[in-house]
Amino acid sequence: MERLSVLTNHLAANQLQPQPARDEKPPAISPPVVHSTKQFATDPTRFLLQAKADHPDMFLLQKSTRESYVVLTDPTLFEDVLSDETLFGNPITPNMSVNRLVFGIPASKLDEHENNAVKQLRRLMIHHDQQLASVIADRLQQYMDAHLSEEGECDLRDLGTAVFWPMTQALFGDEATLDKAPKLLKAFEDIDSNFGAALRGKQITAVKEGVQECNRVFGKMVDSASPSCPLAPIPQFYSDLTGGDAELVTKFSTSAWWGGQGNTLPATIWTFGLLLADPKFKQAAYDEVDAAFSGSPDSNGIYDFGNLEFLTACLKETLRLKTYSIAWRSVQRDTVLEAGSGKRYTLVKGQLVSVVWSLQHLDPANFVDPSAFRPTRWLPKGQEENAGKPMSWAPFSHGIHKCSGFPLAMLEIPLVLALFLKKFDMELLDPLPGMDFKSAFGVVGPDEQPVRVRYKRRA
Repeated sequence: MERLSVLTNHLAANQLQPQPARDEKPPAISPPVVHSTKQFATDPTRFLLQAKADHPDMFLLQKSTRESYVVLTDPTLFEDVLSDETLFGNPITPNMSVNRLVFGIPASKLDEHENNAVKQLRRLMIHHDQQLASVIADRLQQYMDAHLSEEGECDLRDLGTAVFWPMTQALFGDEATLDKAPKLLKAFEDIDSNFGAALRGKQITAVKEGVQECNRVFGKMVDSASPSCPLAPIPQFYSDLTGGDAELVTKFSTSAWWGGQGNTLPATIWTFGLLLADPKFKQAAYDEVDAAFSGSPDSNGIYDFGNLEFLTACLKETLRLKTYSIAWRSVQRDTVLEAGSGKRYTLVKGQLVSVVWSLQHLDPANFVDPSAFRPTRWLPKGQEENAGKPMSWAPFSHGIHKCSGFPLAMLEIPLVLALFLKKFDMELLDPLPGMDFKSAFGVVGPDEQPVRVRYKRRA
C-alpha cells in the first residue's frame, strides 16, 4: 500500500503539462512594422526586397505617421486577398479615385459606369486586339516615313514618341495627330510626371492644364461625330457605355488615353534600349524580323503576329524588370490571414493591403539571375525557371481585375519593334539611363540621362 502511494505521488509530481490540441492554431499577431527610409524613395523595389527577405509572410510599411499599408510577401496569400471582395473590397475604388481626382469624373457617374467599363473594355481589347494593333502599325509606318530621315541620331525616348502619335490617332481619332494637336505630348508629360501628387489631392496647374488640353482635343471629335465621321474605337466604346453623354465620353477617353500611353511608352523605350544594348539579343531580333516577319504585312495588309516570338519574349522580360505596379485592396472588416508558414496575422478594418508585383519579378526563387535581361528565359526552352511558381510574372496584375489593355500591349509593342528593325539598322551609342521612381505608376520611366540611338535605313 505504501509502495502504491509513493508511485502515485511520483506520477503526480512528474505529470506532463497539458498540451494544446493538435488542431489548435497559434495566436494571431499584427504584421511586423518596417519603417521607410530614403532608399525607398529612390529605389523602392530594392528596399522592399530586403524587407521581404526579413519578413517572408507580410509586413506593415510605415511611410509616415499618417501613411502605412500592409505588403503581402507570401504568394500563397495573393489569390484569396485579390479575389475575395467581401473581405478585401473591389479595386475599382482606387481606379475611381484616379478618375475623380485627376480627370474630374463625378463620383456618381463613376458609381454608375466604372465597373462595367473595366469589364467591357477588356472584352473589346481581347476580341479586337489584332485589328487595333494593325491600325496602329499602319499609322506608325506613315509616321516613320514622314518624320524619320534615311539616317540620323535620336534620343532613345524619341522611339517612344514615335509610338505615341500613331497609337493616339488609331485609338482616339484623326484629330489627335502631331500636325493637328501638337500640344498633346506635352499634356501627357505634364500629367504623367505629376500624377502621384495629383492623386494625393494636390492642385497642380500643369496637370489641370494638361487634362484640359486633352479634353479639348477629344471633346472636339466627340462633338463633331456623325455617320460620315464616326468616333474612333475608344471614344465610341465610352459613347456606347454612357448613352452618348459627350462630357463623360470626353473625360473617360482622356483617362483611358493617359492610362494606355503611361505604360506603353516606357515599355517600348525600355525594350528597345535593353535589346539594343546586348549584341547577342540584338542580332537575334534582327534574325527573327528578317526570317519570320519579312512578309508582313501581306498583300491584304495583314500582320503575322505569331512570328514575333523572340520580340514578345523581350517585352515580357522588360516588363518583369521595369514594372513597379501594385494591386491594392482595403480590409472590409477585421480578419485573420494564415500564411504558408503557419503564422497567423490580424488585419484590421480600413487597412490598405498591397501586392507589389516587382517583388515576385525579382525574386531569385522565381527567376535565375533575376536582375539580368535574359529574354530567352521566356522561350519554350527557358520556362523551367518560373514553371509552377504562383503569379511569378504579373505586370498587368492578376485575375478579373487585370489591366484591360494587356492583350493589345502584348501585340502592339513587339509589332512596333519589328517595324523599326525591319526598316532601320539601329545602334545604341550611350549607356542606358536609370529608372525614375519619382513618377512610377506601372512601368517605370527612364530618368533624364540622354541616350543616343543611331539609325540608318536598311537596303
